Amino acid sequence: MELKRLVVWIALAIYIVWVLFPIYWTINSSLKHVWEVNAIPPLWWPPKPTLKNYIWALFSERAGKSLINSLIVSTGSTAIAVFLGALAGYYFSRYKMHEGIFWWLLTTRMFPPIIFAIPIFLMFKYMGILDTHLALIIAYVAMNIPLAVWLMRGYFDEVPIEVEEAARLDGLTPFKTLWKITLPIIAPGVAATIALSWIFAWNEFLLAYILTRNVAFTYPVVLPTEVVSSQVFYNRMTALSAIALLPSIIILLLFRKHIVRMYVLR
Repeated sequence: MELKRLVVWIALAIYIVWVLFPIYWTINSSLKHVWEVNAIPPLWWPPKPTLKNYIWALFSERAGKSLINSLIVSTGSTAIAVFLGALAGYYFSRYKMHEGIFWWLLTTRMFPPIIFAIPIFLMFKYMGILDTHLALIIAYVAMNIPLAVWLMRGYFDEVPIEVEEAARLDGLTPFKTLWKITLPIIAPGVAATIALSWIFAWNEFLLAYILTRNVAFTYPVVLPTEVVSSQVFYNRMTALSAIALLPSIIILLLFRKHIVRMYVLR
């Protein structure tokens, strides 16, 4: 038994190192000068730590603007996708006759985004909204709605219909029943849906690269621009990446109780 426990602890330690080492190396590289990042053999810690990479990531015109754009697009698209996903998920949960539409909607999420990229680009160009926050928000809502509907439907299925019927007997309208009774019950599921939708929009690269140019570009689009013909500025890239990790970590910390509760209930 002791040997088995020792093996488990060793396996967990290896896994933790495997997961945390990329984060450590990102922070380590972000505190170095460019020649220290490219040193051979590699430097396991910065000999002369510097914050100028973070200053560049936060206050340079292009990098700083990309973070603001990412916040606007991620927050806006997540709010709309989760709202619409909750309404559609509730409908599909309570009215089973449209099962085929539900599965058709879900299959759209299985296609790689590159399939839709050119049609979306041409459509937005015709509408005159290329390189705008609106274009990315619409694209990300379209990508996140199938996921939100699928998740929310599963959570609504776990709420007994008798709970809603009792609320309606007390005089609540269907919408008030959904808002005041059902949604608070599935709050962990809503939190998980918000977190997954937000992180997808925050980290998405392909559509942001195709649909933006000089105005609404997000932070993933800025990262490749630090690769030039004669130099790769890994120190700047890792500083921007380290800052970009913070919102996702904050989202998970804010919703951690709901997410843990969701897994316990399921």
